[in-house]
Amino acid sequence: MLCATILLTAGCSWFEAKQAPATAQPSPNAPAGALPGEPKIPEYVCHKITAPITIDGLLNEAAWKRAATTGRFTSWSDKFIPRYETQARVLWDDQNLYIGFECEDGDIEATMKERDANLWEEHEIAEVFIDPGNTQRTYYEFGFTPQGAVDDLIIPNFGAPRSLAGEKCWDCKGMLSAVKVNGTLNDPKDTDRGWTVEAALPLVNFSGAPHLPPKPGDTWRINFYRWENSFGKVELQAWSPTLGPGPNPHVPRRFGILRFAE
Repeated sequence: MLCATILLTAGCSWFEAKQAPATAQPSPNAPAGALPGEPKIPEYVCHKITAPITIDGLLNEAAWKRAATTGRFTSWSDKFIPRYETQARVLWDDQNLYIGFECEDGDIEATMKERDANLWEEHEIAEVFIDPGNTQRTYYEFGFTPQGAVDDLIIPNFGAPRSLAGEKCWDCKGMLSAVKVNGTLNDPKDTDRGWTVEAALPLVNFSGAPHLPPKPGDTWRINFYRWENSFGKVELQAWSPTLGPGPNPHVPRRFGILRFAE
């Protein structure tokens, strides 16, 4: 039974309680791309659309159905397949970048509802990190929970000392998102099926991009994540595995490639 629909405007935050210590982060001067012996950097071809998208969490428009998926996320370490499947899709037009998540989940948990809540303390969250200028220094972070809570922030100088308050001051103006839950939130007695996220991120927010709106052939860097709490164990899933000594989404050199196409 579909039992939750939430429509939100903007949001702001998800930080580092679950990430490895700062000393475990790669140098900001590390080369972009895979190092010898690492999994290759994945690429996603994002197609432009002409028909409108309704942000309702359903992902039922024809454009979504035609869009390729990222394929199943792996673990951050790329050493095991997560228990529950997660996939993402991306579309664009001259106004927005559209993000869709499909999250399989047998027991959906989420309690926080407010914008800018400490979502890093939440049970589950789907995230997208976007580096429109391929700088490995400045990128944008968005998080969405099954309860409908949203965060958005900017990482302005990766590798430098971080200010959570400063990063949370940034808002993705005009952002819309919605969540659909196929099951029952916070009820361990039943078996859920999963939840989906749909978001529209206005392109005008992405300073540093080669062109706004993008031109076919432009490339950005992007990565998709999901923090999943299963049976008391929290795991980090990733489209492009971040590797390293611990689960840490802040590894911009491992972001995948987002290629814009007609």
